[in-house]
Amino acid sequence: MNALQKECAIGDYLAIPNNSVQVTEEVRLYMITVIVELHRLKAYKEETLYLACSIADRYLALLTVLEQPSPCLIRLAFVATLMAAKLEEPVQPSFKRMVRLVLKEWNFSTTREELVDLETSIIRLLDMDLITPGPLFFMDRYQRVFGLDQERSDATAGRVANVARKMIRCMLLSSSFLKFKPS
Repeated sequence: MNALQKECAIGDYLAIPNNSVQVTEEVRLYMITVIVELHRLKAYKEETLYLACSIADRYLALLTVLEQPSPCLIRLAFVATLMAAKLEEPVQPSFKRMVRLVLKEWNFSTTREELVDLETSIIRLLDMDLITPGPLFFMDRYQRVFGLDQERSDATAGRVANVARKMIRCMLLSSSFLKFKPS
């Protein structure tokens, strides 16, 4: 089964009353903001950002279903970003460098072992199903369908793509969009 056949919405796990992860909209927003900031600091590809957010949200949604508590969301943001970078970036990320960066930027102390343990937990719970189609895939497809895929040579296409990317980024920050498919 290809990725498009299993495309589905994550679901707004924050809206479930008395959910076990006990994550609020504000705390989720902070986690996503940390992922966005790591993405910026490391100059990762846009796909890495959306995959990291997807991994973190899908993990928390499954924890909610299983009625298990959430891990430290700051640590989850770091691990989800590392996992996404392993899958999307041409150069493998370093856990040791991430630990140093996190300490320097956020004054958050963690160990390589804690990150690896959380990564293992995520992989097991997601059953190795890490890659899902994200909104960029569909945006690129819609641009081609409507003849707006020549961003570099067509100023109008560039403006449309820029606005679309900004809208997708805004949607990433709100949990209310978790109930919709990325397409």
